[in-house]
Amino acid sequence: MATALANDTRATLGPHAQQCQNRSLALDRFLNPLAKGRARQAALQEIVAKPSMTFKRDAWLRVLLTDLRFRSDELLLAQLQSRLLLNLSSGLLENAGLCLDRLSGIPFVPGSAVKACARRMAVQRLAKTETAEAKSGLLFRIALIFGWNERDWRDEPSCDLALACNHLWPAARTIAQQRLASHLGASWAQLPRFAGSVSFLPAYPIRFNARNLPQAEPAEGHDLVLEVLSDLHPRYRRGELGAPLDMEEPAVTVFPAVAPGHVFVFAARPTHRCMPELLDTARHWLKLGLEMFGLGARTAAGYGWFKDVSDVLRPHLDRMAADLRRARIEEERQRRAVVAAEVRRRIEEQSRQSVPRHDHFRQQYLAMGDEPFAAVAKKFETLSDDERLGFVQALKERRETAKRWAKKKPEMFEPWRNYAQSLRPPIQLP
Repeated sequence: MATALANDTRATLGPHAQQCQNRSLALDRFLNPLAKGRARQAALQEIVAKPSMTFKRDAWLRVLLTDLRFRSDELLLAQLQSRLLLNLSSGLLENAGLCLDRLSGIPFVPGSAVKACARRMAVQRLAKTETAEAKSGLLFRIALIFGWNERDWRDEPSCDLALACNHLWPAARTIAQQRLASHLGASWAQLPRFAGSVSFLPAYPIRFNARNLPQAEPAEGHDLVLEVLSDLHPRYRRGELGAPLDMEEPAVTVFPAVAPGHVFVFAARPTHRCMPELLDTARHWLKLGLEMFGLGARTAAGYGWFKDVSDVLRPHLDRMAADLRRARIEEERQRRAVVAAEVRRRIEEQSRQSVPRHDHFRQQYLAMGDEPFAAVAKKFETLSDDERLGFVQALKERRETAKRWAKKKPEMFEPWRNYAQSLRPPIQLP
């Protein structure tokens, strides 16, 4: 079955969009939602086999280390220990969603998901504390790091902070709100929402080619895999049968996943009014959250678990950072050289424009050899006024040539002498 496409798109990409080289676009727009079974598996296999553009991961590392100036010990390097499911579109595996960079097709973890992982760990710590004072202190740090809105302080079952504090929620909330208002220098009524003092950046996989990792990094071009989920009793789950029977035909769902072994670089940076200890706490919670809760969908089934490998890869990261700094210095040197050359060119152009035209011709004729200069002399009558003036000025300076021509070819020399005498002021030729 052909994919539903506009005529111009079909003419460009083919009936199944097989000419689309961007796997993010192919997965998001050109996967036939009606395809089932082997047709669906073949379509997904073709998409995950499309190559990604590795320039994005190199550019992102350069942004972190040279533009944002992160130190290697400020970055969290975590290796994916199992397959990762992200952006499954409301949790439906049939939608076959995957979080891929729109331009390069590289899998990445959005900053919102990174922040949610760290916050989940913080809330878990909040639930483990026992006294109202301890809970209010931890609540104060959670609110400053991750921010809040009005719903975060309500007495609702959906409020994870209230659930973590349990019966101590009213007392811990009151103390925390008082501390937050004092810290931010405003009344609590003026603080209905707060963006948070730590910014969690998206995480992209970086290739290190290291041999001492818990798992081998996936081969280039094999960063995505197909995952298969089998429902052995689909009719029973739909309520069509009263009991699960072995006679049912299993329902197989195929969907893409990120292959294990990727090393993702996680980064958090301070925003306004961020105390250093808050930034350290946020990074610590993120590390624990990745190892304890994981990221993405179906983490309870073993997907999306990470292991901190920062200590193992920090020497590699330091070498990469040094290489990037040297490359940036060389790029800056070349850029300045180009700018300096352009400035010199403009100065020379302005200088040439400020010199009279006849002087350009004078300099040109002075630089000529005898034969080219003689060729110009023979065309004297057809020269422009600026060319004639430049010629007689050059002839005056080429005294030996002028004397020789005046002696050997007086009939040619006489019109030049008369023209030179007619100028104001006149020019005296030898």
